[in-house]
Amino acid sequence: MLTYFAILHKNDSSHVATFPDFPTCQVPSELFEEAYGSAAAALRAHVRGMVERGGPLEGMIWVIPAEPLVITIDRRGEPE
Repeated sequence: MLTYFAILHKNDSSHVATFPDFPTCQVPSELFEEAYGSAAAALRAHVRGMVERGGPLEGMIWVIPAEPLVITIDRRGEPE
């Protein structure tokens, strides 16, 4: 089993979960909790689609053997 980083960003009007190893997989949502909660399922579907199409898997640079904690802060170091 492989573990990948999900990074949660806050844009002007939404939150987005992105994956450094899979830059074309993005999970936009109005709520942080929805983006966070949908990230794993979106990544599974993205990888499954890549495998079904027979294409090469993107990236796969950062393989982390533990569940990372990702904390989003603003440029002043304050929680968003």
